[in-house]
Amino acid sequence: MIFGERSCAFLLVHDGIDIEFPELATFLLGFGLSKDKLPERVVCLTDFPRSPDGMVLKPRLADQLSDAAWSPAR
Repeated sequence: MIFGERSCAFLLVHDGIDIEFPELATFLLGFGLSKDKLPERVVCLTDFPRSPDGMVLKPRLADQLSDAAWSPAR
């Protein structure tokens, strides 16, 4: 049983680019991030949902995760 929140990496990428979990994991581990700190999921976006004043709307990002089936990448 898992307690607490799960982690997800939202990445801003150019249109048509898709980064998979193994690529991101290799990159992060190469910079010394410990394996237990890796995100469980990767979501590539071309832009973050933003408010009229430019702030990132984090609840909308969370809604994207709850709408989709959550399956950890590991």
